Amino acid sequence: AVTALVPSPAGQPERPAPLRSPRIYYLHPLLVGPLAEWPGQFDRIARLGFDHLLIAPVFLPGEGGSILLAGDHERTHPALGWDGDAPSALRRIAAGARAHGLTPLVDIVPDRVAAGSRLAESPLFQSRDAALPLDPRYYPAESAAAEARLETEEAVVTLAEWWAARLESWVDCGLGGFRLLPRADGAARLVREITAAVRRRVPDCLFFASPPERGPAESADWAQAGVDFLFLNV
Repeated sequence: AVTALVPSPAGQPERPAPLRSPRIYYLHPLLVGPLAEWPGQFDRIARLGFDHLLIAPVFLPGEGGSILLAGDHERTHPALGWDGDAPSALRRIAAGARAHGLTPLVDIVPDRVAAGSRLAESPLFQSRDAALPLDPRYYPAESAAAEARLETEEAVVTLAEWWAARLESWVDCGLGGFRLLPRADGAARLVREITAAVRRRVPDCLFFASPPERGPAESADWAQAGVDFLFLNV
């Protein structure tokens, strides 16, 4: 993957272009294990010359087990061996990373959650039609999903506000930003609303995104999504 700087959309504050692209190390919680083991990883990553640490989702997954489909954003994955809630785990991760000169980032899937989760039962989401064919770009475990309702502008704004409240609270825990991993068509609208809502209170929050592979029309939408960098497949 490569990163490409994109401009801030109209209505969002101008952000100065970075002097260089961040040097990002990707850390998967299931490969590291309990949080007690993480400080050694922070030291190793910093000595390798990285300055940003991107972490796969640390939240409790749904019954399907996919780390990308959260069942509860207030609880952590069992692999972390953490008795506290998710915010306390994020505070510990952020403090450890920053002590080694690393800016901590976390992956977020904004338009899908685990089927059967409390959030999946809210009006913001709808269960995926089981009769639909599996998308070969994603793992079968990701099919056990509830998908965001993005048909109307009101639905997009409501979901964005829900996410903004949580992302802002996680920035308060010490995170420096997020990579958004949307899956749905038209997700650039949702990402644009999320970045705008968060930056009204946290203007220096970093946003990265890995957009779905779509055509040129939606690619143009991503240029106005408010993210600092895009991860693009080459």
